[in-house]
Amino acid sequence: MMNKSDFIYEIEKHERFMKDSVTNIEKEYKILLSKDQYDLIDKYYNWDNIITQVNYYYDKHDLSFAKNNTTIRIRMMDNKYKLQIKSPNSVINEKFFVMTEQEKEIKTKPEILQIDGQELYHVGTLTTLRKTKTIDQKNIQICLDKSDYCNIVEYELEIEFAENTDKINEILNAFNLQIQKTNRGKRERLFKALGLKND
Repeated sequence: MMNKSDFIYEIEKHERFMKDSVTNIEKEYKILLSKDQYDLIDKYYNWDNIITQVNYYYDKHDLSFAKNNTTIRIRMMDNKYKLQIKSPNSVINEKFFVMTEQEKEIKTKPEILQIDGQELYHVGTLTTLRKTKTIDQKNIQICLDKSDYCNIVEYELEIEFAENTDKINEILNAFNLQIQKTNRGKRERLFKALGLKND
């Protein structure tokens, strides 16, 4: 029989979760790729890691978290679960994403999340095959993603960085890529595919 703790994961205070969790500031470019571009980049690098991520996205019925550009998900890797909350950082930049991410390991994937008494439900699932490479003295991590959701397969390059250097332009120029200022994140694309208005 499923315990209540397996069905509902309760965060009594969001502020407490933020205090107890691991916090990262993410700065990254997101570039959607064609299959040919994906294959070219895939063959170019000797990847450090290859992992499969299963992302379970949660929100209220009115999608109020998504409408405030906050992503709440549980990510499963190697049969381990992490609860992650991503929200816009105070630094605004039109060219790349700047997000604050809190994460905390949990025991299982619940059906319902509770945050400050608000119930969040599982909205959709997205699976990503991710290949990563760290370069430029660990300043840059390249993430090559192949994602599957709603009978859609898409390809994406994420370039995460600590400092914006010329090396990023070298990567873009090597594959004839351009920054896509209006590119949506994975959660937004999933919700759109599900027919949900989240903007």
